[in-house]
Amino acid sequence: MRNLVPALVLLILLPAASAQEERYELGRRLRQMEAAWEQQEDETARQRALEHLRPVTRQFFAFRLAEAARSLDHATFALQSPREPSAARQWAAALQITPQKRLLDDQQTELVVTVQPFYRPAVPLPRGARLRLWFIEKEVVSVPLDSWPLTVRVPLPPLGEHDGLDRRLYVLLDAQDNLQPVRIGISQVARLSSRLERLTQALQDRPEALAIETATLRARLAAFRAALRGEAPITDFPYAEWLRNAELMAAHKPFFTCERHGQYWLSIPTGAEGATPCRLFVPKGLHPERPVPLVIALHGAGVDENMFFDSYGAGQIVRECHSRGWLLLAPRAGLLGPAPVPALIDALAKRYPLDRRRIFLVGHSLGAAQAAALAQRHPESFAAVAALGGAPPLSDPQLLRRLPFFLAAGSQDDLAIAAARSLHKKLAAEKLPHYRFREYPRLEHLTIVREALPDVFAFFDSLPPVKAPPPSSPRD
Repeated sequence: MRNLVPALVLLILLPAASAQEERYELGRRLRQMEAAWEQQEDETARQRALEHLRPVTRQFFAFRLAEAARSLDHATFALQSPREPSAARQWAAALQITPQKRLLDDQQTELVVTVQPFYRPAVPLPRGARLRLWFIEKEVVSVPLDSWPLTVRVPLPPLGEHDGLDRRLYVLLDAQDNLQPVRIGISQVARLSSRLERLTQALQDRPEALAIETATLRARLAAFRAALRGEAPITDFPYAEWLRNAELMAAHKPFFTCERHGQYWLSIPTGAEGATPCRLFVPKGLHPERPVPLVIALHGAGVDENMFFDSYGAGQIVRECHSRGWLLLAPRAGLLGPAPVPALIDALAKRYPLDRRRIFLVGHSLGAAQAAALAQRHPESFAAVAALGGAPPLSDPQLLRRLPFFLAAGSQDDLAIAAARSLHKKLAAEKLPHYRFREYPRLEHLTIVREALPDVFAFFDSLPPVKAPPPSSPRD
């Protein structure tokens, strides 16, 4: 895990525009693979896919991003069929699709899109292949694939009576094959400039009680401006929905409350650290007088707070929390350390009915090490810790006599399995009352999260509540 820290720093220091476009492309392919994994229950098909997935993490941290993309695509192919994919299918998967912008105002009538191979398939491009792009099927643009990069202008449909829409741009390689279109998120907003100006003015003289809304407003304005400059997001963001929510936050009333359920992006002020970007799941039916458990999910290196919601089993952790009516918070890690989790918990407790006796930590890879570090520093704050795909250092194994601990790794995880086995040997000798280890056969570094999470939550379910801790001090 120590080797991942300098890799993360280098990844952040890559040229911003190209690195973010490539990270978006990798994320899109990862989500496609995970969707195929969820649809495919045949173990033989999953084993075929795992052969392609095993090198992905090392390719990513070696900055061989095109190779990582190819591996993810071939894992998807393996899940869908044991046969070699057609040339058309391979070329359709290999394309990098880059909109000039992903946030547009209602005055724009077309979107400029650049298409080129993210990597080169080993087979020739099918003769006569054409690319079709559209927002609505009545206005399809069809162009031949005769040169790279290919620039295409796609008509934008009018907004009509809507003040904004989060649309999908569809891109399909038409080569007489039964292919599915790629979907890219594009947002179109009416009166965009004037609405952003009003939000900027609304940041003046904000009350302290609305600190979360104020920090989130600032983050939204920064995201809107980045999108208008043409910067790529790491995933598809619903900018139109964000703008409507931001306008509600500007109204000097709390937005993040029990009455609103669903998934949200927000920024939580945490003292000297500034504000921490997070994603939050709020279950339906929360009541101020009925506290519910909270799960804190810490992502691995090189990704961000979206990973647990969009990936790691196509959002498996969200489904686990939804089925139980639990809150879920995924904070973005700092450059060289974990998010200020105790301060985040205190901030959430002012808005939501947290059961302070049942706050659980889940971490993957570098996030597993950060979860263990937080638990050792604040053992009274957590009911249990789950470390997946990582073997965190434990300064005092006796701490786990009071703190339940779940450790898991895949047998084919080249990054974590050796250290996980070594740590398990040490912890097993301690005969801890609430310790569980599981090695998942044939799994690697990515799929371990999706496959382990049901066991993690069953472990959490089995534990009695702990004594509620006091609120953290400002320095935490």
